Amino acid sequence: MNDEPNNNPPNQSGLLIFWHELKRRKVIRVASVYIITGWIIIQVAAATFPTFGIPPWAFRFIILMVILGLPVALILAWAFELTPDGIKATHNVEKNTHSEVELQGLAKKRNLRAYALGALLPTLIFGALALFFYLQTDNSGAELNLATVESKVDKKSIAMMPLLNMSSNAENEYFAGGIHEDILTNLSRIKNLQVISRTSMMKYAASEKTLKEIGTELAVDFIVEGSVRRIGNHVRVTIQLINANNDLHLWANNFERELLDVFATQSELAKEISNSLQLEIQPDSVGTLEGMPTFSVKAYDLYSRAVSLEKTEGASEESTMQRRKMLEEATATDSDFAQAWALLKRIYDYQLTRIVAANWYQEATDKKAVAAQLREKSQRALSKAVALAPNNVETLLSQAVDHSWPKSIEKMQDHKDMLDHIIAKYPNNAYAWYHLGWWHSHRRDLTDQNPLPFFKDAALAFEEALRLDPFNARMLSAVMKWYKDRGRQEDVTRIAARLVQILPETAQDRSLIRVSWNSRKNQIVAAFLHTADESFLEQYKSGLKEALQKDEFYEEYAGRWDEIDLSIFNNDEQRVLDISRLPFELKEKGWNPTLFAIINATAMHVYLNRGEMGQALVQAKNIVDNKAVILSSVVKKCPCTPGIIASAYTVLGDIPQARQTLEKLQGQYRVSKSNHIIGMSKIDLEQAVAIAFSEKAKDPKWSGFDDIAAYHMINREFLAHPKVQQYYVQEGKWLNYLADRVPEYAKYKPAAHE
Repeated sequence: MNDEPNNNPPNQSGLLIFWHELKRRKVIRVASVYIITGWIIIQVAAATFPTFGIPPWAFRFIILMVILGLPVALILAWAFELTPDGIKATHNVEKNTHSEVELQGLAKKRNLRAYALGALLPTLIFGALALFFYLQTDNSGAELNLATVESKVDKKSIAMMPLLNMSSNAENEYFAGGIHEDILTNLSRIKNLQVISRTSMMKYAASEKTLKEIGTELAVDFIVEGSVRRIGNHVRVTIQLINANNDLHLWANNFERELLDVFATQSELAKEISNSLQLEIQPDSVGTLEGMPTFSVKAYDLYSRAVSLEKTEGASEESTMQRRKMLEEATATDSDFAQAWALLKRIYDYQLTRIVAANWYQEATDKKAVAAQLREKSQRALSKAVALAPNNVETLLSQAVDHSWPKSIEKMQDHKDMLDHIIAKYPNNAYAWYHLGWWHSHRRDLTDQNPLPFFKDAALAFEEALRLDPFNARMLSAVMKWYKDRGRQEDVTRIAARLVQILPETAQDRSLIRVSWNSRKNQIVAAFLHTADESFLEQYKSGLKEALQKDEFYEEYAGRWDEIDLSIFNNDEQRVLDISRLPFELKEKGWNPTLFAIINATAMHVYLNRGEMGQALVQAKNIVDNKAVILSSVVKKCPCTPGIIASAYTVLGDIPQARQTLEKLQGQYRVSKSNHIIGMSKIDLEQAVAIAFSEKAKDPKWSGFDDIAAYHMINREFLAHPKVQQYYVQEGKWLNYLADRVPEYAKYKPAAHE
């Protein structure tokens, strides 16, 4: 007897009879429950697999298994029946005899068992596979830490190995490098994805390390590797995505395109990689992936070579000119190539600053004409870049970076706003952080307050740049020198060790990892100004002697500046005069004009202190007669320059011109309060004293009185003022020092009170 009566009319079709049999055997119920349960399982897997680090291909495998499990469930439902006595074939169940009431109860139980079968089967499939994949991703045996999970959700990191050039033509290295760079650019726009730059990955191009070892060294989650094969107008790009933690391949694809479509391929690659990582593209960058910087293969090749040359050969005059010519040809080939215009603008600016600072263009008969031409070219290149791609990171950097220091307060703020904008839009751009570091370093140009907080901010920005681009040789060299100039030997050694991995020849140059004399001198002087402890002067003297023997100075005559300072501290007037009488060739180069002005100005004050007015007039006239050269230097904006020229005019008796000079240059130079006071004291002593005490009242930590006391030889008028004397007597720190050097303070020597 059957479980349910057969109510089908005898004339029903075979298909309808089959349908009723499917219903009677509960196949339809099993299918419905299975499909609903499977859909729920797929949604759960989509939401949870990324959180637990289960690879994307595992999610696709779950879907496949759920789909393949459906026919298995249907076959089981058709062929077998769950009964109180166990699983039996359906035809055996049908032979049992039951009462009507028993049949109704059994029907209800069969319905429940059908539902259970439909739900249980996909759940078992999902549970077993999910556990398997989870254990596979955690082959280290370590427990899953909640904080680690949360950090992976918040931020993932990726490194891309240099693409292997599979073409026989070595020239295609530039082409492969260009594709590599563009893929990284697209990846950097993906939300919550930290990208290691191409420069940092170049050291691994020929490395024998495994991908897992490289991933551990760079502390990244994923590594991309691939190759580029270019034959004629045909390009084949192979890309693989690997889990850096366990070396498992997560995703791979081949892309074959005709040459003119290769740039669109780059954008496509970035999108597919981001999809495989299941990360969301930044909302504000939707649709802005720039896969086509140019349609010209020739222009792109030239641009790639220029970028490569910059990173491998540094910024010598020859290499910079080579890069300039490549980019000029690239922009001539494709006048709409925004990135080339932007980079070309920065090269023009850099050449402009090197004309005086590094004496470039020695063969030029008229350097002023060359400078004017470079300014014009720079402005044109920037205008083109802004018009073509105003939001491109290269364009934004070209607007923010001008290599011009120091700047006014307004320009400094504009500069900072631009760098903040770039970092907000492109937080993984190492160069933006690098230039922000220099911005913080130059904040001291605007004040004579303690620069340590500024240097701390600069160091943080530099370190972020090196974190994003840990093996960029040019960047490492510059930051290492910055640390050297501030006496941070531990940081110098740390960065030098990394630099040697890229440029082994630097290990032979011991001076690269030794803190410079200029840095040690600055530390000694800072300690002396803070404590007025004259024992620091012995350290200064011995260090300077060693530096003179080893010629550790950044340019000609620079050692004389340090000797002048030591002579002032030790009150050695004769040594100052001896230095001023040494031969000195005045040049429009680097710090040369400033050194000339300082040496002559100090000698002028010595003659004034001695009452030798005739010699003082000679020194003053020497300064004024060479005013144009002093003001022509690219580094002329030393805080002392306005005060020096103003003082020279006062000695010559031209007070109006002295005041006009000080006021005019004040707005153009990074004049600190103490230097302004020094200059003003020659013009209007009472006003200078009032300014000093006003500044001290506003900022008790202001160090101007320390500077003025230490450089007593050029500040006699100010120090002799009764109100100033009273300050130093009450303050006490500098009293013994001044009593041995300034006649008006001799009465304050301790012996005078005994």
